[in-house]
Formats: sequence, structure tokens, C-alpha cells
Amino acid sequence: MMRGVMESATCPHLAAPPLVSLLPCLLVSSVMPPDEEEWAMVERRGPHLLLQHLLAHVLRRRPRHAPRGDSTRAAPGRSTTADTARCRSGRSRTTKEVFQAWIQEMASYVKFIDHIHLLEIGFESFYGPSTPEFSDVNPDAYLANAGTDFIRNQRVPGIDLASVHVYSDTWLPHSVEDLHLHFVKTWMLQHIDDAANLLQMPILIGEFGVSLKDGKFGNELREAFMETVYGIFLSSRKGGLIAGGCLVWQLFPESAEHMDDGYAVIFAKSPSILNLLANHSRSL
Repeated sequence: MMRGVMESATCPHLAAPPLVSLLPCLLVSSVMPPDEEEWAMVERRGPHLLLQHLLAHVLRRRPRHAPRGDSTRAAPGRSTTADTARCRSGRSRTTKEVFQAWIQEMASYVKFIDHIHLLEIGFESFYGPSTPEFSDVNPDAYLANAGTDFIRNQRVPGIDLASVHVYSDTWLPHSVEDLHLHFVKTWMLQHIDDAANLLQMPILIGEFGVSLKDGKFGNELREAFMETVYGIFLSSRKGGLIAGGCLVWQLFPESAEHMDDGYAVIFAKSPSILNLLANHSRSL
């Protein structure tokens, strides 16, 4: 299954360019402490050690086409420390600190194994308590207390590029089309600017899409949404800011329709989106 079209995010200090194959290193919520008290109760190391063994195995894999002993061609092009993670009790200082500690621990561990390839966090990247002046950029006020904090989280040593998701269909489910597109523009421009000027790192639009599952939104909004995302991305590159790539969620072959979560883009059914992606690729 294709996750999307990736443009290489490059950093001058890397010894080799990143590959295109992607591996999100998932934080599996089912093995993490379910409530605030357990988060605060220290030492449940089992899940961490299990995940660390998995990361070590995957990060040390050598692709079949790579020369034996060539460690610069490790399997993943980039890795993430978590995937769209939130804390249910994010108002607590304890849960925010646990999230931060998780990022620090996993970033350090992944870089210990593989210092060549890019590492990102993989959060939706809501603004949090460290930057209250940006809280109105979030789609809803409560998301400032979702446990994540875009600027603070990204400043962890070992994180190479910022990442942000764009899902206005779920964040603003009752808004009209124009409000969605206005939000997308504000959301993306703020994150791209902050990545360049506050974090001084490239930024990846790690996931974006529109669900057609419940019939609330149609192909017209999806196409306008994607055009807006790609347009802002290309404009930022031309303006000298480092936008590292856009990954649409998600491209599907026709044979996989039974797994569609509402976000599937099937070219045979969406020729206009195929043209949109082709034009974007040519523009790059």
C-alpha cells in the first residue's frame, strides 16, 4: 500500500540522501499506561524494551541491493518516534512530561542505532503551553492540552526535521469549504515559518487528506484541499523556506478498496486527482 508521494527532505550534514521507503516507528497505545496515575508510576519498562528490540531489528536491516557492510544504506528513509499520538489527560503536567521523555528516549535510541537517516516525531503538531501566543492557530482551544507541544517537542536533540499533519475534515467537521481552506493556509504557513525561523529545520507535511466516508465532504473539497496544500508547499520552497515533502493519506490500488478508511485515493475513480499529483510532480 502506498502511503503517498515523498519528496526527499535533505540535510547537508547527512552522509547519504534518504531513501524513499518509509517506516513509521509506532507508539502502540495498547501497551502504554492508560491513565494519568499509571503514567506517573515510573518503571513499566516492558513495552519500551519490546519496541526498542523491534526498532533495532528494522533499523539494522540491510536492503538486498546494498553492498554487504554498507551501513549508510539502512532500510528506512526516515523514522518517526510516534504516530499521531495524544494524551487523554493532557492537562496534567505529568502526562506532558511523559510525552517529552518518550521523544527524548526514543530519539536518542534510534540515533544510537542509525545516525545516518532522518528522524521525525510524527505528531499532528498542535501548539502547546510553550507557545501560548500561537494557541489560536490550533483548530480548537482544547488541543493545546492534547499532551503534545509542537515547538518544545521538536527541539529534542536527534530530531532532524519537523512534521505536521493536516486533517481539517476531522478537526473542523462542521465548517464550510472556505473555512477549511482558510484554516489549512494559516496552519501550514505558521508551521513552515516556525520550522524555518524558530527550529531551523526542514518540515514535512507528514499526512494530509479528506475523508469521503460519511458523505459529509466530496471530491470537490478533497481536490481543492489538496491543491491548497500543494500550492502552499511549492510557494514556501520558492520563497526560500525548507518544506521537505508532502505525503497524501492515502493512495490505494483498486484491489485494496475493502481497507478504505474513507481517505483512500483511487486513481481510476479520481482522474482529476491523478492529474493534480502529476502536475505537482512536474512542478517539483
